[in-house]
Amino acid sequence: MAKKFSELIKLTDDTQIEKIVGSSLMASQQLSTLGSMSKFGKVASIIGASLTVFSICKGVVDLFQDYKNSKEFTVTISDRSSPVYSVVESWLYSLASPEQLKDLTASFTGFSPKEARGEDFSFVAVGFDSNISADTVVDGHPITIESVLIDPETSLSAPRGLSRPYVSLVVVAKTHEGFKAVIREIDRLVTASVDSDNREPKLYIGSNYGDFSSKVFPPRPAESVILAEGVWESIRDHVKMFTDNESKYNKLSMPYHTGLILHGPPGTGKTSVVSALSTEFAMDVYHISLKALDSDSDLVDLFTSIPKRSLILLEDIDVATSAVKDREESSGEPPGITLAGLLNVLDGNLSPYGSVIIMTTNALDSLDPAISRPGRTDLKVHLNYVVNEQLERICKFYLGHVPDGLPEITADNAISSAQVTSMFRNYINDMSVAEKELIAYLQLAVLVGSDV
Repeated sequence: MAKKFSELIKLTDDTQIEKIVGSSLMASQQLSTLGSMSKFGKVASIIGASLTVFSICKGVVDLFQDYKNSKEFTVTISDRSSPVYSVVESWLYSLASPEQLKDLTASFTGFSPKEARGEDFSFVAVGFDSNISADTVVDGHPITIESVLIDPETSLSAPRGLSRPYVSLVVVAKTHEGFKAVIREIDRLVTASVDSDNREPKLYIGSNYGDFSSKVFPPRPAESVILAEGVWESIRDHVKMFTDNESKYNKLSMPYHTGLILHGPPGTGKTSVVSALSTEFAMDVYHISLKALDSDSDLVDLFTSIPKRSLILLEDIDVATSAVKDREESSGEPPGITLAGLLNVLDGNLSPYGSVIIMTTNALDSLDPAISRPGRTDLKVHLNYVVNEQLERICKFYLGHVPDGLPEITADNAISSAQVTSMFRNYINDMSVAEKELIAYLQLAVLVGSDV
């Protein structure tokens, strides 16, 4: 209600505001002098004050009528991490002309290839680079959808702390009924986007400006993530237990978020697990590079903009920043984010409601114990090198059978699943060649070590 009233005031000219404020002061002055007046004077003053209050109420009603009769009603969305922004942006894409779509630009997100793992991560964000608009009709009401490029240095409405231009999406209706139709349509689109079993989760990549750029990334079915027996199931079951018991968390006054650490050698499937969880539970992934952040406030800005029921990925935290190192072995407070700042977002009030926070590391023992303690980390899972039964399941997935001539391998051979699957990637046009190359590689690796 307060928000609506503030919108009424914005539609009011200075004369109307002065009239209402003046009437309010008059009523206040009349009522404050009752104590020093005669009985007759008190009655007269009360009647006068009542009439003044009536005029105030009438003024508010008149304002509301002006609001309803206003020529334009607008809905403005600026938070790129919001599902509302995503659906309205897609709406505008679908309406824009081919000529307008030429204004789409690709921008670099600021991450070097060494800081991202796996093919699902994009270093490019796509969006409108200029002001464009498109017209459509909703429930018989004409509306306009616009993208507006905002310069924080000249705009009074820009969020505090932003220094680079950003795009706001504006939906404009001509009537109050049209405005309500727009709200209903946006609500329908968001509900369909969030609740659909067939929706494609998005990957949001955080920047040190406190915002996220987004992309749709291909689904990753769980059967394509082939870990040692029982490992995927333990991770999936933990997340399912968490998502299925929101009401129990709330009833017991337990903070509704959970943390996982996936640790193990490089190339053992840690990032793939996150992609598969996103597909399995239709949850968006928010990727935050701790190394890209300049201060704790940057981290807070990112965490507070993440919606409920999201996967938050803090990847390779052992190398992203020295803030996570064991304090007994660390030499002073490093620049950038601090350990205290990280701990606050992991389990304090800043941790998004309903979030699943996944940290990956190649060196669990190097982390400060405060990061992995219960409450911040509810499940720690070791993803190790490939073992024989795992290798057979990988071959069945890619080849449809277990080749003859596969050597017996154990984790001691230090062969990662990424090294195995790279054979199928390199020879994707001829899997018979991939099979021969894999057998030759594994036989040599077993003889002389994995670094071949």
